[in-house]
Amino acid sequence: MSFRIDTSASIQGGRATPDSWAQPQAFSDAISRSRRLSGEASGTGMSDDPGGVGGIGKSLADWIEQLVKGAAERLEKLDRYKAEESKQSPTGAKIIAEAERLGVPVHVLSDQDYRSRYPGTGGVTSNGEVYIPESALNTGGDPVLEHELLHAIFGRTPEIFDNARPLDERITAARDLFQTTGFDADDGERFVRVIDGWPPDRHVDADHVQAYVSGVDIGREKAGLPPLTDAQRDELYAGAAEREAALGVQRGGLADYAKTESPFLRNLALARAEAQWAETPQGRAHPPSGDTVEERAASLKALVDTYASEDRLLKFKS
Repeated sequence: MSFRIDTSASIQGGRATPDSWAQPQAFSDAISRSRRLSGEASGTGMSDDPGGVGGIGKSLADWIEQLVKGAAERLEKLDRYKAEESKQSPTGAKIIAEAERLGVPVHVLSDQDYRSRYPGTGGVTSNGEVYIPESALNTGGDPVLEHELLHAIFGRTPEIFDNARPLDERITAARDLFQTTGFDADDGERFVRVIDGWPPDRHVDADHVQAYVSGVDIGREKAGLPPLTDAQRDELYAGAAEREAALGVQRGGLADYAKTESPFLRNLALARAEAQWAETPQGRAHPPSGDTVEERAASLKALVDTYASEDRLLKFKS
């Protein structure tokens, strides 16, 4: 028989709790029960046998106690990170505060546990809950927590991604959301305009547009740089949208195309990649060319690689 205890450190609505139990007292209760089992087993005369039931009970209690200690340490690190980020960056402080107001659960896993659950990712948001590895809380790195919190915040306002709604209605919803979060409402309008026409199933890519812009803002604030001008923000939003549209294709259809040698499957993957690119205004503005599969793939790859590159946006970071 195998089982798993979730040892993530979690916080929700500003209150820290271990993820496996509703109250910290339950951790102590679990340890006490294990130690009682160890004591009861010792009374059977098997206490001198390190491999006996008593040894197993004591080992289990020690193991649980170590898990509890690790979870508590990660909670403390999460609190320190949030306090430090909030001091260094007004943008980061606003994201963190809004997520706390909304009660967004944040689960901090040990790096080993995180890699086993979510390999190849830096952070994950699922069903409105954020999961990050402990190493993401090392100050001075990318704002992984803020990035994932934005996913959770935006996930509560799906109407801004719904192209069935009139553009003016989506702009109003976005301006309200940004204003509530403490952002400039004009950025809400910029955001909706650059993702206008994106299919609803690309909403995560769309989230990444704002996450990229907010990451630039956080970096500039920490470096003591002045805010970007309105014209610069217009250009940054437009460039971030082109980049995320391209990255979605690069990670999707084009990645599948590169993985297979089958002419049939390559043709299917290329058709999917071309459709992904064409389903955004950014892609339609830069159509690929070519007649053969190879020519079409080369043309699309060149376009996607160009717009997926961050090179054109680095000027906004300094």
